Amino acid sequence: MTANSMSTALYSDCLFSSSELNRRSGYVLDTALLKPVTITRNNDSFALLRRELMANMAKGLELMNKVSQLMNVAYRLEGRQELESNNEFKWVEEFDSEERAELVNEVYSALELAKSTDDWDEVAAVIHEWRESALAIASEELSEAVSEELPLT
Repeated sequence: MTANSMSTALYSDCLFSSSELNRRSGYVLDTALLKPVTITRNNDSFALLRRELMANMAKGLELMNKVSQLMNVAYRLEGRQELESNNEFKWVEEFDSEERAELVNEVYSALELAKSTDDWDEVAAVIHEWRESALAIASEELSEAVSEELPLT
């Protein structure tokens, strides 16, 4: 289910009363396999949807929040603003302006793809790869090892 169809599904769910749930639980659960269901009782409403759909929605929301924070960090660094020492994305400082623009473009492309395919793993992978690159750049030992000339054989 894509992000667009996911949001459409949430707002075009089937409504059942708690009495209907008691009388026709099999039918209500079968319906919930296909799309979200709202069960009403008095003035309360309860959502019933497949666990995989909810897990994917939560993962997407978490990654969109991370992308938003990452974009904010890149924007702040372009404006030469200082980052807090405990900022989760402080590692972005290791890149120059051109590299940060490349990072933002790559993450944004992965985000656009994820919104249409619901495959959020690619967004997480892109962020992870850039973070690992920043850690490698920041590592003095690695920098020394790379800068040493290898003997010719």
